[in-house]
Amino acid sequence: MRCSHTSPSAMMRTQRTGSRADGHRDGHRKSREGVGGYAAAFGIDRDATWFMLKLQEEVGELTQSFLTLTGQARTKGKTGGELAADFRAAIADVLCQTLLLARHHGVDLMAEVKAKWLVWLEQR
Repeated sequence: MRCSHTSPSAMMRTQRTGSRADGHRDGHRKSREGVGGYAAAFGIDRDATWFMLKLQEEVGELTQSFLTLTGQARTKGKTGGELAADFRAAIADVLCQTLLLARHHGVDLMAEVKAKWLVWLEQR
């Protein structure tokens, strides 16, 4: 799965506000339609379980990509540059699927990131 061309920060703003900073509504529309079209064509119910399992699938692909990149799995004839590109893409897939999971459950990611991660910056 690939998320749209929207930057992660714009995606988080979109998730929080429903509007991207550049004025476009719903930066996920194209990726949602693509995933939704696929889901409809194959009778997939994108419920809470689907979002969680899809995230797990993407994490598995990231793990495989990491193992290949670090020489712990076969390269299948790919160059170092191709392996690095696969790794970067797998990280993006995990991020995008996490954003979709959060949106499905109505999680305010900005608030949660501030509470869980950025609080440490405020304590310095």
